[in-house]
Amino acid sequence: LPSGVVVSASGKFLYVANELANFVSAFSVNSSGALTPLGVPFYDTGLGPAGLAISPNGGFLYVANSGSPSNNISAFAICDAVVNTCADVNSPDGTLTPVTGSPFPAGLGPVAIAFDPAFSFVYVVDKGSNQISLYSFATGTGVLTPLSPGTVSTGATPVSMAVRSGATGTNIGNTTTNPTDYVYVANNGAGTVSTFTLATTTGLLQVVGSPFIITGGQTSSVVAK
Repeated sequence: LPSGVVVSASGKFLYVANELANFVSAFSVNSSGALTPLGVPFYDTGLGPAGLAISPNGGFLYVANSGSPSNNISAFAICDAVVNTCADVNSPDGTLTPVTGSPFPAGLGPVAIAFDPAFSFVYVVDKGSNQISLYSFATGTGVLTPLSPGTVSTGATPVSMAVRSGATGTNIGNTTTNPTDYVYVANNGAGTVSTFTLATTTGLLQVVGSPFIITGGQTSSVVAK
């Protein structure tokens, strides 16, 4: 049961989470968009892999393992053209190598992952515990470190999130001049969208007002630009 898909930063490789088979499939992407399984066609994860995300530097793939008792995040270094994580740096082949310390603990039922594109922070939607888990990540190793506090509450049954970065040009990565970042969370069980400010100095989230009510159904996805 394919449950998530993501393309590498170079555009040459594609990864698919297979929720019932507990692995990530790996493919190369040719110039016409056609897919070919890689030499190592799949990589084991925890139970119930769901959401996928690649770090802004293109170096690491993260997988939300939503099945109990996993409730964690698998992390892999990607052998891609963007970073030198390959046995042969002159021949990136899309293969994945587990990050030291992976998998990393999360809340109950992690289903989605989002990055702040300008700073080294990672956010994981924990559907089963109605919260977001907050981390920093090491750009050189991919290791996740929980922030303090490490979680923030959402509405009922969060399933998706998006980060709206205010950083442009020289503001990127500058905690002094960077404008406010925002995080939006789709709460499927409540039919609402929660809004948070993101402190770029700490990565912590602060609730903004009351959740916005979506009329007529269960909120299932959100995107910010």
